Order: sequence, then C-alpha cells, then structure tokens
Amino acid sequence: MGTVHAKESDVTPPSYIPQHKDVENIVVPVVRKVVAIDDLELKIQRVKVTGLCKTKSDIVVEQVKPLLLANSLKDVFMEVHEAQQKLQSLEVFSTVEVLLDTAKGSGAKRNHLDVTFYVREKGRMHLGVSAHAGTQAGDASLSLSIRNVFGRAEQLKLTSATTLPHFGHSQQLEFLKKYHADLNKRLFLSVGHTKNDHLLSGFRENVTGSLAQIQFPSWLGDHKLFWSVHWREIFGFPNDVSMLVRKHAGHSLKSSITHSLEADGRDDPIDPYEGCYARIVQEFAGIGGDIVFGKAELHTAIYAQLWNDLVGSFTFWTGIMRPITPSKINDRFYLGGATTLRGFGMWGMGPQDSGYSLGGEVYWATGWHLYHPLPFLQGQINQYLKTHIFLTAGNLLNYDALSSGEVMKGLLQQCRLSYGFGLLLRLGIGRVELNYCVPIKAHPTDKLQPGLQFGVGLEFL
Repeated sequence: MGTVHAKESDVTPPSYIPQHKDVENIVVPVVRKVVAIDDLELKIQRVKVTGLCKTKSDIVVEQVKPLLLANSLKDVFMEVHEAQQKLQSLEVFSTVEVLLDTAKGSGAKRNHLDVTFYVREKGRMHLGVSAHAGTQAGDASLSLSIRNVFGRAEQLKLTSATTLPHFGHSQQLEFLKKYHADLNKRLFLSVGHTKNDHLLSGFRENVTGSLAQIQFPSWLGDHKLFWSVHWREIFGFPNDVSMLVRKHAGHSLKSSITHSLEADGRDDPIDPYEGCYARIVQEFAGIGGDIVFGKAELHTAIYAQLWNDLVGSFTFWTGIMRPITPSKINDRFYLGGATTLRGFGMWGMGPQDSGYSLGGEVYWATGWHLYHPLPFLQGQINQYLKTHIFLTAGNLLNYDALSSGEVMKGLLQQCRLSYGFGLLLRLGIGRVELNYCVPIKAHPTDKLQPGLQFGVGLEFL
C-alpha cells in the first residue's frame, strides 16, 4: 500500500488580502498533509457468498471467516485476496469474483464495508486427459471425475492410465477429501489394479490393492503418511531368463507404512535458477503380509546462479533397503538411464544376469551440471531451450553376506562415472534432454549407451 498526499489551502480572509494590481502573482501558502492509508481503520460488517448450489455453506464460511478480523484497509485487501484464493483452491468453482461496497442496513458505520463473493460452480462431471513425467517413468491417463460429491469439495475419480517404459496399465478408483479448516491437509483413498511389463528385468507383474494417505504441511515441508496393502504376482518370464529372476515368481502380500517429507525452495520446479530441494522417504513393510523390510531414500539438489544466466547445480541421491525376509526383485532400487546416470542404459548398471537387471539394495548417485541459454538465440525461446554440460557418478549393490564396512567400501571403489553435454527443452509436464554421453568408468556387466541419449522426465540427476 502507499500514502495519499492531500492539499489544503490556507486562505487569508478577504479583509487582509493585500491590494495588488497583479492579483494573479499572489502566492498562496499550501500545507501538505500525508495520510497513511495502510493503517486506515476499516472493518468488515457483512460477508456474503452468492452462487452456491451443491456446495454446503459451512465449508465456504470457514474460508471467508477471517475477513471479520480485519481492522485496517491493508488487512481488508489482504484477507479478501486470501479468501478468494482459498475459495478457488476448493476446486469446485470456475470463477470467484469479489465486490467491496460501503456497509448498508441498520447499524452500518461509515468505516464498515460489505464484501460479496460471486461464485460459479463447476459441472458435477469432468472428463480429463493428462500426462505425467517422473524420474524413470511417465504415464498418460484418461479420467472421469465426480466433483463435490457430498457438497464439501470431495472428489471421486476413476482413472485408466498407461505407463512407459514399462508398458503398464492401471485402473484406479480414487477419493480425495480436503480438510475444511486447512485446505493443505488432505485425505486420499484409492483401490485399483496395475499390470506392469518389466521387460528390462525379465518379468511381468500384477498388483491389486488399496492405499490410505493423509497429507499435511509443517515448517519442515510437506508430509505424506500412508498405509498400503498390495497383493502382487510375478510371472511371464522370457525363455532366456535365469533362475535369479525366476525364483521371485509367484504371489506375495505386502503391507507397508510409508512416510515422505518434501521441502522445495527452488524458484522453479522444472528449470530452476536457484534454491534447494530435498525429499526423504521411509518405508517399513511387515504390518501383515509376508514381505518384511525397512527402506529409506534421500534426494537432494542445490541450484545457484553463478554469473548472469550461467547456473550450476549439484544433486545427490542415496537409498538403502534392509530386508528381513529375502528381498523381492520388484521392491529393489534401479539405476541407470537418461534421467539418472547418463551414458548407461535404462536400469543398465548394478547387478545383472543374462542381460536382465536384478536391482540392488543400496545405492548412491550424484550429478554436477552447468546450464546456460544458447548464445545464438535471443528472446523468449531462451526460457525453454538451453545447453548444459554434466558429470554423473554412482553405484548400486546388494548386501548379500557383506558387512556394512565392506558395502561402503564397494560403493566407493566400484563407482561408475560419465560426462557429456547436450540440450534441454522445457515442457509443461517436465523437460526433455538430448545428450551426447561418454561413460568413462563402468562394470563389465553394465549396459552402456554412449553417444546420443534421449530422456523425458520431471526429476533428473
């Protein structure tokens, strides 16, 4: 907000006005008064929301109630804007417009206002098409949603998705409920079936199960706590798959509790110039079922603008899995590919057998990058197309019978290393990279992919 400069004339009474032939040249003194409007006392007398049909009034009242606590003009504008944002984040209104007017009716005071929100509800049914990109996989989905199921911003969604590169298919029925007093707190329930073709590991997988999740913020970041129960079946082996993969065939029941914490201080999630990012995931399986293990994974990234448009980044990932019962091939970590260790094939590093990836129980990976817009391009295209050079390193192992000291020694001594350069293109769902990669340190069983490598994802090492 600012200040208003008001002018007040100090006019001399007529009888004392000096007699002068050229009256126009008389200088009249002016006194300037500065009025600060930030603290100008104003209050909200009445809040009205019009246009509600299916939406219950109690959840709307919860979003606009803080307006009645405003005591100044600055508070009024801030609270009105925040209330408008909250109503829009309910995701049940297509438009939310605001009208401020002087208070009307009996008892109205000159420094009181009436606020009216004009809302228009979205249709009850919604058919959507979407695409998502992850670290080593992406999906395209078709969904049918029922909005505002019980009138308090609930959503029921039926989704059918295809996942690449696993050529998986899934059908999910999902229910989402936002907590009315704090819309950042959410309850998520789902049941569904997924079929994945893990061609790189030589097996197919059917997964049927359910998940219950709560999401809430804290000063550390965004928390997700969920309990999942899944019945899994591993089958469909090619003829050349060895017994190291075939021994995982059959059914298993996994019941696990997982907690994730994500803190994102980057100025942009896809192509940042500066900021830090961290995500830690902890999982314990064994709350029922026949699979028991503890698992933790950490992803971190730091970005800094070094000079003009030159940006440097450092990323570090690590994960550890301690199985109580023998670990299953579909619970392990996998590493390698255009979004992780460049210059290696997808899932191409770590334990292998007969050309198939077996996964690992402990890993680390790091990446160093320098980004810069293409020097011969000007204008807005430089916001989407850039060049970069990189150095990536990492390792993936199994515990087997090794002690903790030997595992740490193996992780450091047998690390893989690659470098290269390339182009990256920013898209709405993530980014695309086309790189020229040079692996300079690898294990004899690793699958290498030197030269050009193409990758699409949201999170890159």
